This record gives sequence, structure tokens and C-alpha cells, in this order.
Amino acid sequence: MLFFLGALLFFLLPSLSKRNTSFIDYYLLFCLYFDAANVLVDSQAVNFQYFQNFLMLSFSFYYFFTQINKVSKLHKKVFISTTVFLLIILIFPILKGESIDQSIRTFSKVFTSVIILPISFHYYSKKGNIKNLIISGYYFIIAWVMIVLLFTILKYDAVGDKLGSTTFGGGIFYFGNMGQRGALTYISFALLIVPLIMSNFLNKRKSTLFISIGFILSILFIALKRFSFVVIILGLFNYLIKSTISFKLKLRLVLGASVILILVFFTTDLKDITIKSYDNRGAERKFGTEAISSDIRIFEPFYVFRQIGDNSMSDFFFGKKMAKRTISISTSNFEGDRVVHNEYAQILLKYGIFGLVMYLYIFVILYKIVLRLKKELQIRNIYRDEYWIVFQNFLIIFIISGMVGGHVHITFRGFVLLFLGGIGGYFYSLLRRNE
Repeated sequence: MLFFLGALLFFLLPSLSKRNTSFIDYYLLFCLYFDAANVLVDSQAVNFQYFQNFLMLSFSFYYFFTQINKVSKLHKKVFISTTVFLLIILIFPILKGESIDQSIRTFSKVFTSVIILPISFHYYSKKGNIKNLIISGYYFIIAWVMIVLLFTILKYDAVGDKLGSTTFGGGIFYFGNMGQRGALTYISFALLIVPLIMSNFLNKRKSTLFISIGFILSILFIALKRFSFVVIILGLFNYLIKSTISFKLKLRLVLGASVILILVFFTTDLKDITIKSYDNRGAERKFGTEAISSDIRIFEPFYVFRQIGDNSMSDFFFGKKMAKRTISISTSNFEGDRVVHNEYAQILLKYGIFGLVMYLYIFVILYKIVLRLKKELQIRNIYRDEYWIVFQNFLIIFIISGMVGGHVHITFRGFVLLFLGGIGGYFYSLLRRNE
């Protein structure tokens, strides 16, 4: 019961804060709280999870009903695109024969992470302060590190020693239940906001931030989760290419990060631990060029498209009734039924072509809106390039991530959509104040 009451405190934090804040500013920490506490509630874990969804549903209705008279055409476009997709998630399975209970449960989980997009876009374009969101992102990184340290000290995770010893931590780090709730994926995305933290709060918080980054990178090396490296490398590359900071500073950043990483890698046990983890996980098969080229996940949408297209027009447009999301695949590397991992294949299988088009349309319409705002800000010479770079990184890398895995984890998708909407809203507010 205490954990349930603890979740309600996030709605009280704005009244206790000295800054002008809202629950939206604390949404990231709200999600992280549920990820960390989930393993501690034991038999109430399922109810605890849906309590998060219920709270977000209640807050969303309250927010929209109190702010309904303060929306523009751009707000309506983002709201309508997300609402249509959410209605598809709710209604299509019921029309295909799924139980109402199961459809509502699935809807509530998707709703909790998707609805934050129109809310954050509206909030940070009207009265929200984008710096509060960046501060929240900073504390999110610090809190994640502290939680992992606590679980590691207690050697506490969801399934005895399995999570810590064979899957993520190499027997070194423990994650409670966070590892199964997307912790390594969303913490790699969290590192993409480091440029915003540095540009706004570097002098006050740089030591704690850099120590936390080093700790996170150590975990990622031990975990050997491929896509985490892709996220960081693509984000860093885009930042170095498009940032307006001097070439000298860019060079210093790269060389400094490389030297620190090399020192940590060769002056501690990290090198031996990483090699051991590499061997234990059979990572040679996972990191080789042959493994990447033959990864079925990338091609799953084509198999799903063919499967639903061979059945009926109804399955093609509205999806199949398929709770386990399995498809039959026959290749030189795989033969038999396979659970779908690709996000777009999952949507196509369960919600049909309409569902997939509407999901992708959310990102298309958002990109068009924010790109337009960015161009108008450039004309007025009030453009902030570091925000646009983070927006691009989040949007592009998030879409790529759907090709190799699902966006099912609330904190993962919620983190990305919160910042996408927040940066879009910030651009809108800048333009409005300077018109």
C-alpha cells in the first residue's frame, strides 16, 4: 500500500516545489519510480502496473478538459493524430473478437506512454519551462544510477541471479525488474539529452553527470546490448556534425571522452569483465556482420504483410486476432513459428495497415510541425541548434529502434515522446513570444 501511496506524491510535488512546475515535469521520475518499485510489490505487481496507467489516464482527462480552450491548430494536429491511433488500439482488437478486458489492458499501457506527446507539446508551448524538463532528465539519469547501485548492493533482481549473472549485468550489476522493463534501452536514449544538460547546467552539475555517464557506459559494455551502442554512436555523430560549437571544442570532447574510456577500460577490471560477458553471451554470433545481415527482426514486417495479405481484406486493414503475435517463417537461418519483435510488424499484425499508417503518421506530422517552427525561428535568428539536434536524434533513432525491437515499455516510449513534444512546444513558445 505504501508504494501505491508513494506514486501519488508525484502529483503533489508541483505544490511543494519552489519552481513553477507541473506533474508533466516529473513524468520521467514517475515512470522510473514504477520501474524500480515494481519488483518490490510482489503479488501486487500487476495491480501496481495498472495503477500507473490509471493515474495517467485520470491526469490526461483532467489536463485536456481544463486546457481545452487553449489549443491552436498545431496542437489539434498532434492531438488528433495520437487520439486516432489510440482509438485503433482500443477498438480494432474488440472488433476482431478480443476480450474487452484484454483490449483495455493493452490500450492502457500504450495510452500511458503515447498520450504524453500531445500533453507535453501543449504544456511546453504555453506555460511550461523547458528547463524544468531538462532538470528532470538530469535527475532521471542520476536516480537510475543510484537505483542500480542499490539493487547491486542488495543483489536484488526479479528472477534470482539470472538477470544479474547472465543477461544484463554479467554477475556485477543487478536491476531489480528494471532490466525487463527496458532500462538499458531508455538509459541509452537518456544520454542523448546530455548536450542540453551541459548547455544549461554544466557548471553546477558536471561532476555528478560525468561520473554517472561513466557508470552507465561501464554497464552498457558489460551488458553488450547492441542497440545501446547504436543509439549513442548515432546521437554523438549527429551532434558533432550539426552542432555549431567550434571544431576545437568538438575535438576536445571526442579526445577527452576517448581518453577517459580507455583509462577506465584498462586500469580497472572492466576489460576482463567485458571479455567474460562477451564469451558467456555468445556475443560473437550477435555482433558479427553475418548475424546483423541475417537478423530476421528487420524483415519481420514483410513476413507479416504476406501473412495477413493471404488471409482476408479484414486482416489486412484491421489486423488479426493474435494475442501471442507469432508468425511462421522459413529461411536458411530459421524455420518455424516466431514471436514478432519488430514494432512495425507487431502493429501490422494486430492492428493492420490502418494501425501502422496512423502510428507512423504521428511522427510524420510532428516532424513537419517542428521543422516548420525551426525554420521560422531561424528566420528570426532565435534558433537553438542543440534542441533541434536532440529532437532529430530522438525521432530518427527511435524510429530505427522499432525495426529491431518493440516500443512496448512505458518509460522508453514515454521518455522519447515527452522530449519530442517538449522540444516542439518550446519552439512554439519561442516563436509566439517573438512574434
